[in-house]
Amino acid sequence: MLAAAPATHAATSGRTGASLQINSRIPPHAVRSLAAVEAKAAVRDTAGRRWAPDLFATGGSIFTTRTAIENTASPALYRSARVGIRSLTVPLRVNGNYLVTLYFAEIRRAAPGTRIFTVLAQGRPVGTVDVAQDMGPYVPYHLAFTAPVSRHRLTLRFRAIRGRPMLSAIQVTPVPAGITLPANRLVWDDEFTGPAGASPNPANWTYDLGPGWNQMADYTDSPENASLDGLGHLVIQARNDGPVNPAANLNGITSVRMTTSGRFSMLYGTAEASIQVSGQPGVVSTFWALGSDIPQVNWPRAGEIDPSEVRGSRSSVLVQALHMPCATGDCPAVWDTQAQTSLANGFHTYAVQRAPGVVIFLLDGHETASLTTADVPPGSWVFNRPFYLILNMIVGGDWAGSPPTTTAWRATMLVDWVRVYGG
Repeated sequence: MLAAAPATHAATSGRTGASLQINSRIPPHAVRSLAAVEAKAAVRDTAGRRWAPDLFATGGSIFTTRTAIENTASPALYRSARVGIRSLTVPLRVNGNYLVTLYFAEIRRAAPGTRIFTVLAQGRPVGTVDVAQDMGPYVPYHLAFTAPVSRHRLTLRFRAIRGRPMLSAIQVTPVPAGITLPANRLVWDDEFTGPAGASPNPANWTYDLGPGWNQMADYTDSPENASLDGLGHLVIQARNDGPVNPAANLNGITSVRMTTSGRFSMLYGTAEASIQVSGQPGVVSTFWALGSDIPQVNWPRAGEIDPSEVRGSRSSVLVQALHMPCATGDCPAVWDTQAQTSLANGFHTYAVQRAPGVVIFLLDGHETASLTTADVPPGSWVFNRPFYLILNMIVGGDWAGSPPTTTAWRATMLVDWVRVYGG
């Protein structure tokens, strides 16, 4: 919160009537954390938290829109923006590691490429922003990163590339030194090296088996559905040459749902996979994660993180989603990103970054979607807990559509590697 803290004083000893001296190392009006909006009046987010007008920004002027802001439960955070912002220096009472989250929404119908700027934190570039290109108008976009503070000041600068930089809100919170965004220390990986036909490393992966989830495939642990190709790839296949037994809910289609449940789970950091998805209609190639406590709390309370869902019938569209609980059950946040070409034509890197209170999705290193605690209903944020990873080929169901039924077919998803980075 933007609560000003009193300056630290030290009495001069040994002198009667000596005046108090201000400890100049802690700046006046220093704060322990910050939640501020680029607006003329304070606003409250969906949880009732107060975001005060920003006292620390320089440059530009406030612009406000009455147009609806989509994909957030706290639209008031985005309805105003400081357009032409140059810098923002936050005086902080305590040195240490801070998570900084910048909130943006293009509140005019700017065309992609007309407003591009770089953000620097403590003199280091942390991101280049083109909200109209990445999100379009009236949709939230976030730039989040950690920054070290050693002299009680966090300094951000906004350097224009084209047009005038803008900012809607900012949150600065202390985090443990072990949390780094973006994360850069490899903590777990599978490069899928091994002889052709070998099964994936059982120390890393287990399998969900049998039919279920209102889909058409029988999930197996057979090497015919998941094996190495000897060239450093995992080959996942969905096939329609299995046994047919209507009484057992088997229609001849087999697939695989591999998970790291009980082997590995991650809290904060980055999980990413290099995948060539299938272009087979009726099949969805997925890389995703479930809350590790799902046996205890069930879905959707455990939460679901979907960095990559690609339908074979629309292989140029990347669907990314977060599923969370709310009063009506599942409250998903879903984003569709149109790729320039079919994602089935080659390998692409699908990633999710997590830090306290923020989730960011990326495609080939480029941010495609993000969400913060301020954007969801109270009690819905379940992403501050461990999640395990899943590689999956979904066949059929309401969302995947119907696969071919008249001829034998195989849908193939290739995985080059899966890597997890921590602080």
